[in-house]
Amino acid sequence: MIRPGNGPVLLGRLFMSYGEILTTEELETASPEPEEPVFEGLEPEAEPEEALGTPGPADLAVQAAPRRKMSFWGKLVILLILLAAWLAFAYGVWEYLSDTLTVNDGKAAELYVGETLKLPITSEKGRESKYLYHLVSDDPGTLKVKDDGTLEALRSGVTKVMVQTNRKNVTGSCIVVTRYKKVKIKNGKWLVKPKGELIAPLSIKAEKGSDYYLYFRSIEPGNDFAIYVKSGKTLELKAPLGEYVLYYSGGGTEWYGKDYKFGNDTWEAKMGEHLRFYQEDYRIHGARLTLKIPEGNGPPDGEFPL
Repeated sequence: MIRPGNGPVLLGRLFMSYGEILTTEELETASPEPEEPVFEGLEPEAEPEEALGTPGPADLAVQAAPRRKMSFWGKLVILLILLAAWLAFAYGVWEYLSDTLTVNDGKAAELYVGETLKLPITSEKGRESKYLYHLVSDDPGTLKVKDDGTLEALRSGVTKVMVQTNRKNVTGSCIVVTRYKKVKIKNGKWLVKPKGELIAPLSIKAEKGSDYYLYFRSIEPGNDFAIYVKSGKTLELKAPLGEYVLYYSGGGTEWYGKDYKFGNDTWEAKMGEHLRFYQEDYRIHGARLTLKIPEGNGPPDGEFPL
């Protein structure tokens, strides 16, 4: 809308716009477009291909295709292969750990008390190893195992010796029978001979049920003596003068020597009163003894003298 007084202003703006249009057209006409250079003998460069890695339609079709599932037989084959591998591994471990020990050629061993024995041990697969020993017996004091594996017999009895390797997975065993070695002895045999003159009368009667080993310990050192009396026998002998403490033992009719006496059944006792063999004027006083199996088992004041 043209208001009074605005005509000259609008007319001026119209001429300025027309002048800008003319100026632009003149410049476009005066400045021709630069021509592209032409190189003879050269082919124009081909259009660049699509960048690598950019998926095309075919790639998208492949990626969108579903994965094929493994068949039942394929799964079964893989399972069998894994099972065979596990069995091979388990067999290898078992073959390494398993073995068989043979002790004393599989026979029972016999050993006298006081003696020692080294049991021969062989491995089925020829392996060498350190061995551990375990003793199984009703009497735990029958055998003793030394540091080098040697067995020492302490008492008579039957012991099962269990042997195992230091890996504790291979074992073997052997029965060891220990017994005392019998010693033949006569009634009235001096086991410790007296040193003094034998002038005092001594009568000893042994009741049946056991033989007896008597040890007369002198109050004065150096005049001890000891004698053996058979079961149910009476012994008349002479003894040296002096004062004595009587120790005696029994336990059967089998004698195994002074060290072991009557074996596992040995009992020991001591007479409470001292025995005196002395001379008064022309009369010599002795003793008369009757031996019985005591109720107790062992001297009340210490070890039995040998």
